[in-house]
Amino acid sequence: MNTSIEGRIKFILGVSILLVVLMGGVTLYYFTAVKDNIENVIGADIKQVNAGQKLKSVYFDLKSEEKLFFHALKTGYVADPEQTAEERLKEDALRFIITIDDYRKQDIAKTVKLDLDLLYNDLTKYKAVIEEVESKKLNGESINYRATSKKLSKLRESQDKIINKILAASSQHFISNQNYLDHLISSANRNLVFLIMIALIAGALIIYLAPQKVTKPIRSYLNAIRELRDLRFETRLPIKDKNELSELGEEINAFIEAFMDFDEMKRKKIQFEKRK
Repeated sequence: MNTSIEGRIKFILGVSILLVVLMGGVTLYYFTAVKDNIENVIGADIKQVNAGQKLKSVYFDLKSEEKLFFHALKTGYVADPEQTAEERLKEDALRFIITIDDYRKQDIAKTVKLDLDLLYNDLTKYKAVIEEVESKKLNGESINYRATSKKLSKLRESQDKIINKILAASSQHFISNQNYLDHLISSANRNLVFLIMIALIAGALIIYLAPQKVTKPIRSYLNAIRELRDLRFETRLPIKDKNELSELGEEINAFIEAFMDFDEMKRKKIQFEKRK
């Protein structure tokens, strides 16, 4: 370390700047990480909410189309000559299956994925029943309305339970994420206070110790000069380092030595004259 006064001041300034840069860097890194975490959690929540809404919407369309299918199957009424009721219902079932596939690709809880797998299997069976009705119609075979209705109703009841379970799990996951965000923000606030306290303590230490680094050698010189003022010429200024003060001290010490030599010569001259 440079022991000159100029060097000490530069060192103190350098340490202060380094501390500011270090604290700023740590704070920036930490809060960037917190921001990324919050964005990831919120992004995941938005995806889950959108997926849940789409799942409910598609399922509602499926149930609405199922009613029309049963009506057409029971009465023989055809609402759209270009597309049969079973074709429309099969389309909605297929759209539901695609929606489930999209949902399963998301980062979701394992239990929700298992429920989606069960729902996917139910929809596959549901679609198979519709295709069976479609095949019988094409072949001119009779269709047992009661048996078909019973199969589809049973599968739909199972789907109702699974979907409610999935939506409840998604809601619970959303609440859990909200609690995590609250914890994250609370931790960020605590850590911010902690960083501010560290900065204040470090600043206080610099303010307290920095002047001592500069003024301590000056005080030792002042004490020595006060002793000289009291005619204690045996006192010498301390020479410890190589800096501006040490050069001044060497010159003052040399001046004292010269003064002491001159005083000794003067004393001897007075004694010599007395002997005459």
